Amino acid sequence: MRKLRAASGLTVFLTTHYVEEAEPCDRVAVMDRGRLAALGTPAELKRAAAVASLEEVFLARTGHQLAESGTA
Repeated sequence: MRKLRAASGLTVFLTTHYVEEAEPCDRVAVMDRGRLAALGTPAELKRAAAVASLEEVFLARTGHQLAESGTA
């Protein structure tokens, strides 16, 4: 995806339940039950929540853990 984006200048919109897949993205939107809980670069989100991972950002912004089955 990075090569395609770099070569074409396209915007790539990725959705995932696996937050670690979002780590290399330029911007991340954390959604919780259809609402925007956080938006920014992975580094900005982690810094603002004073945490080390995007999973911890999700917990800090939503108040609940990611579900083991891949659904939040």
